Amino acid sequence: MRAAITALMGLVLGQCAGYCQNPGAGAASPLAWEDVANWANVHPTETDNIVFANVPLIANPSASPDPGTPNGIRTPIPEQVAPGTMNLHVDVYQVPSSQPTPVVVQFHGGGWIRVDRPRSFQSFSAFLAAGMSVVTVQYRNAKDAPAPAAIEDVRCAMAWVKANAAKFNFDLSRVVTYGGSAGGHLALMAAYAPASFDPPGCTGQPKVAAVLDFYGPTNLAEGLTESGSFDFTHQWLGTQLPLAPDAASAGTPAASAPVPSAGGNPNGVAGAQPPAVRRRWPEPDTATILKAKEMSPLTYVRPGLPPTFIVNGDSDHTVDPTQSAELKKALDAAGVPNGQDLVLGGGHGGFSKEESDKAMLLCLRFLQAHGILPASSRDGAQSPGVLPNGVPPPTPTQANLPQDLPLDPKLPTLFIVGDSTARNGPDLGWGDHLAHYFDTTRINVANRARAGRSSRSYIDEGLWQKTLAEIKPGDYVLLQWGHNDGGDLGGAKPRGDLPGDGDATEDVPQTTGRYSGQAETIHTYGWYNRKYVADIEAKGATPMFLSMTIRDIWTPDASGANLIERENNYNAVMKKIAEENHLAFIDMASVEAARLEATGEENAKLLFPIDHTHTSPEGAELNAQSVVIGLEVAHSPLAAYLKAQLPLPEPAPMPAAK
Repeated sequence: MRAAITALMGLVLGQCAGYCQNPGAGAASPLAWEDVANWANVHPTETDNIVFANVPLIANPSASPDPGTPNGIRTPIPEQVAPGTMNLHVDVYQVPSSQPTPVVVQFHGGGWIRVDRPRSFQSFSAFLAAGMSVVTVQYRNAKDAPAPAAIEDVRCAMAWVKANAAKFNFDLSRVVTYGGSAGGHLALMAAYAPASFDPPGCTGQPKVAAVLDFYGPTNLAEGLTESGSFDFTHQWLGTQLPLAPDAASAGTPAASAPVPSAGGNPNGVAGAQPPAVRRRWPEPDTATILKAKEMSPLTYVRPGLPPTFIVNGDSDHTVDPTQSAELKKALDAAGVPNGQDLVLGGGHGGFSKEESDKAMLLCLRFLQAHGILPASSRDGAQSPGVLPNGVPPPTPTQANLPQDLPLDPKLPTLFIVGDSTARNGPDLGWGDHLAHYFDTTRINVANRARAGRSSRSYIDEGLWQKTLAEIKPGDYVLLQWGHNDGGDLGGAKPRGDLPGDGDATEDVPQTTGRYSGQAETIHTYGWYNRKYVADIEAKGATPMFLSMTIRDIWTPDASGANLIERENNYNAVMKKIAEENHLAFIDMASVEAARLEATGEENAKLLFPIDHTHTSPEGAELNAQSVVIGLEVAHSPLAAYLKAQLPLPEPAPMPAAK
């Protein structure tokens, strides 16, 4: 991958012409979790075998009474319980923290038919190294109760997490569900399934901030007929009985139906692919197919779901790789932020250490991109460094001035105000790649963007007031908003605003932030951006609007040629405000789109390893170049401060708003 990205940078970027060399500040220190060696050094505090529910045992003649017990799982403890019931337990792993921590809720694999929580934390030590807490969950296997019991159990465990947040120092705005194989399916259902799956007494669910799905089944109706999964899927659904041995041997041809492992690496349980067995189930009847669809995450994909990262092997013979592909396609269509690590040659877990480490690093990067982990040392962690194993390397040291360093008062300053596409760690946002194109002996370049913010939340959280206090006459401010402005108006992460550019308002009760316990009057996207303009001009500075960065979403045009998405709704509002106020509208999106389409869809995808919105360091560098070219095209006065002009490609026109 590294060679391919290097070639792509040469194709799109050409020679760096000295721009990528900078005698500025020294290299950043890596985040602790970026160094895989640090994962082995965590020593969490464990609180084991906490009972979170007592549940009934429900007869399931479809399930094997003895599916086997793999190594590496927690040994059950003897307990006194009422006849016909069982206790369910969680284990909590924590590292010291003075602040509430993100919490990962982990669900084990095993095809819903066997396995329990892992005995060791080693398989998820990366989360602990990143300062997260981990809760591992026991649920009823098929022999204890058929579907939907396992889903109900994990939903009840989620309610336990919310109810015990204060006791265990969990940050309920940063709850992540995670699992492999059947655990991946349950991680998805914990976040996607409707409230009808919540059992009595377990209705207080925390809002899930992200899902990490390692090769989980997503379409159980298809799994009923796929060779690797039909056996354990039938057992868990519990709607049909297996064929008698003579009927099975006289029936359909042999097919591979391995007993699933515990889910591979995410569960810390080794499990080889067992040998093939002969088919022993009848064709699924209507009731079975309907129940399978009801238990499938794909059934519940819709806009507004939490960001989801998928890890799966392209040679998985237990859960067909098409299951992950279908999920990603559905999430893309619904506009749900997502990413995928497709492991070439990978099976059902059991990846090489190199691939396992890379997958976990990409998961952490994904969580960082969505505000669940700190983006930089200024947000409470050290600056991220290099990703190994083919993940893109960092770019050269940049000259941007961080928030906590003084600006040269004798020079004008170019401020960057926006979201994670502009600042997402020292190398992942284009704002951290812009300064070296400018003569910084003549102008300061200060990146004040903040990951996860919108035009509304940047103001609500007081970030704008801090930036505004730094602005003086003669400065410039680049404004770029939109990727987060379509979020929730309230709830755990209130950052959405009303669409359009009118004077509409809506009073929305808030449960967090400066308006917690009261109603906040929320305005339109245009209203917030007009406020920025008014505030900047009142300081004697010059506001400028930037079109949004391009997302890696491609659709065919009328001729069948694939073209990259050109977002226009937010851009159209920004352009309108710019025209009405005689301000510059810097159309970097058209420049970026033309350049990415010139490389082709497959090459462009190498620049988006996290999800379809957030780029690699190389992609951030290209975005910074697109900003520079956009400034030149717009004849901005900022072009006079550039070290040199960049060649101007023929920009693709941005479509008009619908």
